[in-house]
Parts: sequence; structure tokens; C-alpha cells
Amino acid sequence: MKKLTLLLALIFLIVSCDDGDVIVTELDFDDVELQRCENVSDVTNYVFYKTKSSTNEALALQFETDEPLFEEVNTSYSILLSGTDQYSYRVFNGDPSNYFCNAIPPTSPLVQEEFISTDGLVEIFSSGTESDADAIPTEIEDPTLLLDTDLDGILDYLDFDDDGDNVPTRLEGVVLNEDETAIDLMLSRDTDGDMIPDYLDDDDDGDGILTRNEDLNRDLNPNNDKSDLDFPTVPDYLNPNITVETVVDVYRENEYFISDLTLDITITNTVLINPANQEELRNETLQLLGTYSAGDVSIKDTPVFN
Repeated sequence: MKKLTLLLALIFLIVSCDDGDVIVTELDFDDVELQRCENVSDVTNYVFYKTKSSTNEALALQFETDEPLFEEVNTSYSILLSGTDQYSYRVFNGDPSNYFCNAIPPTSPLVQEEFISTDGLVEIFSSGTESDADAIPTEIEDPTLLLDTDLDGILDYLDFDDDGDNVPTRLEGVVLNEDETAIDLMLSRDTDGDMIPDYLDDDDDGDGILTRNEDLNRDLNPNNDKSDLDFPTVPDYLNPNITVETVVDVYRENEYFISDLTLDITITNTVLINPANQEELRNETLQLLGTYSAGDVSIKDTPVFN
């Protein structure tokens, strides 16, 4: 996503003088890091904020949403500001750096002046790089094709076990070509020689028993089941001489990763009220609150067996 570079002129501090005039001062938080409260017990409740120790000022955005903000990339989310979903500007009588993210607001510093939103639109755009770490580059598994080989509801490029046999793809003998732009089907492992590489084959040894069901101890790991005393190092699912079936109708937990996950947060059409004197601030322009960097994120989920 093309980064927004709009000047952050978010709020205007209005001070009424004795003669009724209004003094307008532009506040600049453009160079202030956007932070997030990560210790909020409710995972649907988010608090993002900026603080300026030099002037004892702070901006804060608080909202609740069921949207998976830290689980998807190239996705937009919208939140209408109303009720407890609020955007605010505050002036304190001391450094507000440690004011936010407390279960109970601290007694110090005290809020001297504040403006709280009654209207506005928050828009969030997520970006980052997804990978299932299965030894196959994401571009080879082409997310645009929406491939889901095992029909478990997780697309192949995010599925660490593409064929749903409970053997991770990275352990099924995938070999890439020299420039790593495609899978070398001639060199990749195909145990039963059926022209389907093991990482896409739900019956690797072609013995009629699904690989997932050659898991004698039912620990969701067919690799540690080795029943043939003549070949003690070969797992049953790669040994066509072993045809013992143990029905396993559960998938392993899937894990994929998002690296350099960032959220660009903008606000528009804001209306803020000073609860002390009902002074109103309006700003219809698009404002960049900031870009929050979440770093690397691990997403874990167990697909429903079908």
C-alpha cells in the first residue's frame, strides 16, 4: 500500500479569551510514534495512542471490533466512532507517557483539558508478508488461485499441511528448481509413483490407506509410527507393506506467519466536544493517525475436519 504522507493536523486547541475571541493552535503529532495497549484483557478492545512528553499532550483512539486486525494482510477495516468507540485529545498537568494501558486510570498526571469524539470514521489498512513456512515460496502456491488442496478451509499458501495428511508439507520431500521459482516434480518425493508428489498426495504409499489413518498411536503424527521390523526406520505411511488402518478424523493445528505486519490508521469527518464547555471541533479532512508496527505475528488455528 502506498503510504499516506498527509500532514497530521489532527486537532485544534481552542482557548476562549475574556473578550470572546478564539485562539486556534495547530497540534502536530506527525513525528510521534503510534503505540498500542497490548495488555488489554478483552481481545476485541483496542487502544492506540500518541503522547508528547514535551508538551504533556496525548491523542488516543479506543474501539471494539471482532475484525481480525492482526491476522490478515491487504485488508481494510472501518469503525464508526460512537458510544465507547472514541477518539480524543487531552492536555495533562504532567508527562502522559504512562497514562494509558492501565486497568484503573492513574491519579497522576491529571487531565486538564480534553476533547472527545462524538462522530468520525476510522479506517485501518493492514499490510505485511504471509508465509506458512512449508519450504514452498508463497508465489509458487499463488494466493490468487485460491487453491485449497485438502478442502480444510485454509488456502495452500497458508496451510503448513497442504494435503491434510497430518504430515507437514516441509517434511514431504519437496524440491525446488535451481532458481526456486517452481517445484521440480521429477526430484520431489513421489513414494507411490502416481505422478502426485507426496506433499499433495493423501495416500503417499498408494496402499489404499490414507496417510492420516496410518497413525497407529493417534498422536496426529504419522512419522513416528513404524511397524515393519524389517524396515524399522520407514514410517507406515511410506511403507506399502503395512496396511493397518487407524481412523483419525482430526487435523493438526495449523500455523502460518505474517512478517512486518503494519496497520495504517486514518480518521476522517471527526467531531469532538469539550465536555467542560461544549466547545466543538470539526475536521472533515483525511488525517493519518499513524502507522502501527506489530512486527512478526504467528497465527494458529485447527481446521475443522470434514
